[in-house]
Amino acid sequence: MTEKSLATISPEITSDNALALVLDAILTDPALADSTKHKYTRTLENYAGAGFSLLNPDDLKSYCLEASNSTKSFLKAGIQKLAGAISHQVKSGATPKNIAKTQALIFRAEALTESIKIKSSKGEKVHTWLSAPELKNLISKTRKNGSSLVEIRDRVALGLMSNGMLRRSEVVSLKFSDIKKRDSYSILEVVGKGAKTRGVKLSAGLAQDIKSLKRIVGPGYILRSMLKRKKQPAGYKKIGDHFVGKSITAQALYYLVLKYGRTIKKEKLQPHDLRRTGAQIAWKAGVPIEQISLALGHESIKTTVLYLGIKRDWESQPCDHIPY
Repeated sequence: MTEKSLATISPEITSDNALALVLDAILTDPALADSTKHKYTRTLENYAGAGFSLLNPDDLKSYCLEASNSTKSFLKAGIQKLAGAISHQVKSGATPKNIAKTQALIFRAEALTESIKIKSSKGEKVHTWLSAPELKNLISKTRKNGSSLVEIRDRVALGLMSNGMLRRSEVVSLKFSDIKKRDSYSILEVVGKGAKTRGVKLSAGLAQDIKSLKRIVGPGYILRSMLKRKKQPAGYKKIGDHFVGKSITAQALYYLVLKYGRTIKKEKLQPHDLRRTGAQIAWKAGVPIEQISLALGHESIKTTVLYLGIKRDWESQPCDHIPY
């Protein structure tokens, strides 16, 4: 579908232009990370490529019978985007003659999301917090072979999630240009959930490793995919013994953390565990919870409390220190 046909779309929306409409809505959404856009796009294209209609609730139900929870989540999010895009488009083209059809299409679009049911996992989700010595040990595993390009990349990745307390989606979207100097400190300007920007201070060591990485790979994304191949993949450039891509994916970052977690016998360590770990270590070191909350990008202190894994200690309570 051309940009012109998208701009003049009418209430007579078909499955084909619905796909083009939702993909355009996803790709132009500044609040979505590139890795998230890729997942949404791939899921929707796989669905449409299998011959199913985005506008048919029965097709959605049928497809989701065999789909994984993650696929259903991405598909549901895509359908929600589609519903919003359709509503905007048909309202823009509404006339006294087609108002009934326009309203019916809006109701239908909103009802599509109800066709996808996602079962939430039962039981309590187990989180992992590393102690400061464990985190230090984890980071040290990136110095096994000295200062190779891959090790610097991996060390920066682990540092951004723990020292910087960043979300995985935020890390993969970071560029060297997002680092600013404020009062001699290295500050990351991070675009988080809801397209909200926050400043995150980096330790001197992490900032130095990022500088070293930039000298090697050049400007652009901080974290890049790195492959050892005989033949140069499209879009990659040769640096040393590796072919270096433009950016790393969120999935690759997940496996990177999993790999290093196993080196310290933390078999199921995940990226978000490093974010929680950084927050908890900072809190135990005496950093005010308000500052931790701001660095995490939380809207509520209650969310930060959950990250810290705080439990009531009846041996030391506020009343024990307040005169009476």
